Amino acid sequence: QYPHQLSGGMRQRVLIAIAIAGQPDLLIADEPTSALDATVQKRILDHLEHLATSRGIAILLVTHDLAVAAERTERMIVMHQGRIVESGSTANILADPADDYTKRLLTAAPGLHDSSRAPVPLDAATPVLVRVTDLSREFTVPGGRGARKQGIQAVDGVSFDLARGETLALVGESGSGKSTTAKLVLGLDRPTSGTVEFEGTDITGLKREAWRQLRRRAQLVYQNPYASLDPRFSIEELVTEPLDAFSLGTRAERR
Repeated sequence: QYPHQLSGGMRQRVLIAIAIAGQPDLLIADEPTSALDATVQKRILDHLEHLATSRGIAILLVTHDLAVAAERTERMIVMHQGRIVESGSTANILADPADDYTKRLLTAAPGLHDSSRAPVPLDAATPVLVRVTDLSREFTVPGGRGARKQGIQAVDGVSFDLARGETLALVGESGSGKSTTAKLVLGLDRPTSGTVEFEGTDITGLKREAWRQLRRRAQLVYQNPYASLDPRFSIEELVTEPLDAFSLGTRAERR
């Protein structure tokens, strides 16, 4: 396989393999697990920690993730606008930060301060915007013929409600069906079975023009910004494209 055929997480794994293959004395790990699932991230960080211990490799971990730094480093340097604003043992900085910027970082880090908490659930009477019922999607594995064709159940009987003003998290590892479910809800793929309702209307089998009208009300923020923007378009053309598609405002107003 070639790099363009791999996901971001797989390419991250290849970069890590390249870096440790030559058994270096120093490993500078620049956000080494940013594209990886939490469980894979743990395995990679465990492996790097094992290398550091067993082979005496020094690791400089560059990260914006304070939770990773708190768990994996003995010493920490905090940088802001090109300068070191605080340095010392990780335990001491986390327990008693001296610099205001470090304090702001810790306050913003989920799980590292007492004030972190989940939002209060919405009232049960809040109107349901999206209702997903027994949604399933099966893909056929290439190569088989006739009865020998094999299928992969990417989504299997998924049901949930999403109320107006609510945020719902689909959580799981790569390959667990999260993105496929999102595509099915948006009509970017058709389910093998099950239904999706938007404000009480079944949209599973909507035709082209009906979907076009719904597009303005249901949009997607893509997972990979590096491959999602058309390189032939300027930023202005990209941002105004949905406004052009629905003839919103004048040309001057869109610009």
